[in-house]
Amino acid sequence: MHHHPLPAPHGPPPAPAAVAALIAGGAGAAVELAPEGAFSADLAEALVAFANAGGAAWLVVGGDADGAGSGVGDVAGAVARLWSAARGVSPPLHDWIRVDSVELGAQTVVVATVPANAPGVYHLGGRYLVRRGGQNLPLTPRELLRMLHERGIAAYEDSPVPGATAADLDPAQIDWYLQQRARTRQSPLDDLPRDELLDKLGLLTPDGGPTVAAVLAFGGDPQRFFPQMVIRCARFPGDWPGDFLDQAEIGGTVPQMILAAYAFVRRHTPHPAQIQGLTRTEGDAYPPVAVREAIANAVVHRDLSIMDAVIRVFVFDRHVEIDSPGGLLPGLTVANMAHSTVLRNRRLADLLYHVGFIERQGTGIRRMQRAMAAAGLPEPRIEDSGQSLFVVLALGEGPTPPPTPPLKGEGSQATSLSLGEGSLAVDNPQSAIRTPQSAVVEGLNIRQRRLLTVLRERGAITRVEYENLFHVGTRTAKRDLKGLLDAGLIVHRGLSTASYYVLA
Repeated sequence: MHHHPLPAPHGPPPAPAAVAALIAGGAGAAVELAPEGAFSADLAEALVAFANAGGAAWLVVGGDADGAGSGVGDVAGAVARLWSAARGVSPPLHDWIRVDSVELGAQTVVVATVPANAPGVYHLGGRYLVRRGGQNLPLTPRELLRMLHERGIAAYEDSPVPGATAADLDPAQIDWYLQQRARTRQSPLDDLPRDELLDKLGLLTPDGGPTVAAVLAFGGDPQRFFPQMVIRCARFPGDWPGDFLDQAEIGGTVPQMILAAYAFVRRHTPHPAQIQGLTRTEGDAYPPVAVREAIANAVVHRDLSIMDAVIRVFVFDRHVEIDSPGGLLPGLTVANMAHSTVLRNRRLADLLYHVGFIERQGTGIRRMQRAMAAAGLPEPRIEDSGQSLFVVLALGEGPTPPPTPPLKGEGSQATSLSLGEGSLAVDNPQSAIRTPQSAVVEGLNIRQRRLLTVLRERGAITRVEYENLFHVGTRTAKRDLKGLLDAGLIVHRGLSTASYYVLA
């Protein structure tokens, strides 16, 4: 289990006008109005539901359900009751929320503010609740398990794999791991029986079955159990995801996928010649260590429980994008992740470290930064959208390299390329389209960039679907979509009551 202690919220108390607006709007998805005499258990129930919902929310004591503020007579008592309710939650919420008394004319109300992204999963006497609309509803077992995984309370990679047995693990993959482990001078484990080896690595469930991490690292066919655990690669001309020149959907074990994705990037990026004395050698447009770390980190940080998303590696003329499903765990930010050892998939990270694919936990981002700086290239751009972790490696200023041509003789036919025990499908259409200027694409935020990819795959999206996909409000969605419309990257179609957006 991981615990992510976060400081209590700071800043000024809620403004009276804002609190008055909350009361006038009535109870809803982010607001609960409680009378002064509300029981502590009812207050605690609302706090649990708000914290599990994940968004910012407010519990107003002294606000009536009809939208009129009645105020409280015993302010100190109401404050004490809210703090008591917060301490009665498991785990306690008193170090996360803030409680303020706010004067509204002649009346005073007491407001408990629940900041967004609470770090735990909360219950009240074993009752796990979540706020939906204006109701506090119980979480289903599946919802609870997903929330535990998303917030890093329980590791999905340690879960059992329904239907998987020891027979689904490939001895050749385990032998490869042991050989690579010996080469990196890790402590030898060759003399251990297979079941003891897997148990020592933490890859067995209590009843002796393989865990998710075991199947992904050593499985003979991991995608049989985890079809979403693939890396989708594509090479696009220009600077945005239009028609691709080459693509590959890479499966296999985690090490195989990382090797194949790295090979895809290297095959589709320039290799400038370097002359040393009388010897001509080929270099790399991007430092190999930065590319490998970025791809490996996408695996280590991805949320394995997300079933409808894959890791994406997109190669453009002047940059490479790596998009991994699942935002950062609570307590992690883009600013502090370079110095953190909190990982979503610690078992997989350990295995990748043992075979030399990544450095010790907490140093990968810094290695990428140092490698790019040493090559005279811009610092890696890292963004967390809440739904994915997005990394960009860019070439910076200079002449645009020519697009990589299709592999000779393949045309638009899919081809299987051998890669050890794995394989990948490659499709190479010969046509390409003219793409927007780099400056236009560089000005897009992560949501806008991801929408271009989504539209390639699903064809169209409505504004409401955009709001739900990226968890943004109507104003933000309209601003994002208008930016893409103004840039000529998408077009608006349909009637006002049934309008949608498609790629231009």
